[in-house]
Amino acid sequence: MLAALLVLTAIFVKTSPRQTPQGILEPCPDKCRRSFDRNNRLTVFCNGLNLTSIPLQFPLKTTLLDLSDTQLQNLSAGVFGHFTKLENLFLYNNQLKDLPQDIFSRNTRLKYLELNNNQLKDLPKDIFSKNTKLRDVDLSNNFLMDLPQDVFSRNTWLQYLSLSNNRLKDLPQDIFSRNTRLREVKGSRAIQSNARVKAGKIWT
Repeated sequence: MLAALLVLTAIFVKTSPRQTPQGILEPCPDKCRRSFDRNNRLTVFCNGLNLTSIPLQFPLKTTLLDLSDTQLQNLSAGVFGHFTKLENLFLYNNQLKDLPQDIFSRNTRLKYLELNNNQLKDLPKDIFSKNTKLRDVDLSNNFLMDLPQDVFSRNTWLQYLSLSNNRLKDLPQDIFSRNTRLREVKGSRAIQSNARVKAGKIWT
């Protein structure tokens, strides 16, 4: 009797439908790759594709979105508005020249943002105002000439910032006054020196 019960249990387990992570059945653009990390979070990779605009069809539960090396030139204000769970966004190695002020306003969980190797000349002053969990921002290898005074004022969790290879000569006086967790600012020697003073930090 016990043996028969064990056989029936084994058959039931084998034939029962497997549980699929949430989001696995959501649509994804052609040629993009999606997977789940070890914490069962949905990641989508569209890097290396020849995109001139961002496809509309993305899983809403995406936590990591890689759009690097895709030839992007322009982004509309609401393009990331549906990705409320987004934590990592990679937009490096594109041809972005400017960004709308509200482009990241719905991405309140965003922690890591890579905008390096684009053609950005300036940033709207409130572009990161809703991203209070932002920790790591890479703006290196752009054409930035100055930064707004309060551009990072709401990013109290900011720890790493790269401004290397831009056209910045100085930084606003109190630009890092609220970034008490800031550990490193990468840039020219003058920028690093100014950043140390303005953040009240001494970095090696």
